[in-house]
Amino acid sequence: MTRRRYQKGCLVQKGKNWVLRYREDVLNPDGTAGRIQRSLVLGALRTEREAQRAADACLRKVNDGSRQPQSGITLINFWDSYFEPEILPTLKYSTQKLYRILAAKHLLPALGNHKLCELARVHIQQFIGQKQREKYAPQTLAHFRNLLSKFFSTAMNWGWMEFNPAQNIGLPPMERTHAARVLTPEELSNLVGILAEPDPSCFSGL
Repeated sequence: MTRRRYQKGCLVQKGKNWVLRYREDVLNPDGTAGRIQRSLVLGALRTEREAQRAADACLRKVNDGSRQPQSGITLINFWDSYFEPEILPTLKYSTQKLYRILAAKHLLPALGNHKLCELARVHIQQFIGQKQREKYAPQTLAHFRNLLSKFFSTAMNWGWMEFNPAQNIGLPPMERTHAARVLTPEELSNLVGILAEPDPSCFSGL
């Protein structure tokens, strides 16, 4: 693991906003440790002292070691190297087949080049929203959400992510695709006639 160093960060004012630049430990795609530079917009603070207090609050978890290194691996690399060979075979065959189709046609083209550590809930909600605008059925949208939740929970359990961005994703309600059909009096009479023990309530309305 890269040796941890206490950081105060570097503050830069851009227009009215203060920007914090700091270095953060990450996990490389091969599992080794590395360090990358981050930039975080703190907002339009009045003085540099206020900006430094905000920076110290942001860096607290980095400096005290409570924040685990995030992964620099991309979604497609995690899928190819870990999820598909290790996790998919543990699922039902029908689920494996469905998830491979959804990943190949939708998930990987849309999100594959994103780093896991950069994905947030807004990215997943936008992905689901786009598929809804493309007129995919609510059940299909639920399959997308379930696949993403399984994918990200695996990454969390293996220490590649800190949270699951697919949690609490909104989905459209499941709508009835066909109107309910009511039996005609003749059909109801025929049904009653073949029941072994007719229910008296069946005769109401005849």
